[in-house]
Amino acid sequence: MIREIVEDDIGTLVQYGKFFWTKTPYVTAGMEYNPGYVAEMLQTLKDDHYLRVYEVDGEIVGFIGFYLVPFPFNPNYKLAHEIFFFVHPGHRGAIGKELLEQAERDLADKVDIVTLGDMLSSTDMNDYYTQRGYTLSERAYTKVI
Repeated sequence: MIREIVEDDIGTLVQYGKFFWTKTPYVTAGMEYNPGYVAEMLQTLKDDHYLRVYEVDGEIVGFIGFYLVPFPFNPNYKLAHEIFFFVHPGHRGAIGKELLEQAERDLADKVDIVTLGDMLSSTDMNDYYTQRGYTLSERAYTKVI
């Protein structure tokens, strides 16, 4: 079941975020996960932007969150910029598709563009997104200095 986040969910999402963090290239660069800040960010997404969870038998197994912001080159358009899109490895498959489709329905009258990230450590996201009508528009290169 997909539902809006409640206060009691934040701790669970912070823990999932920590799990995800261990799979990112930032860990090998020596950067630390900041659970307090992540909790604040989740609260901001909950209160002012978009954040939904997927629950199975009372357990959160996935979530998706977007900042809703003006499009950088024309504020007449609104952008949903993905911050979190996570599905527990034991539940990958249909749950992610359902989360994304629900987000698109929920956001259809709020934004004009949805943008999703694709970390280098993720697998098969290009096919996943293009099969759902998304187009590769930019790549990000990072350097920890």
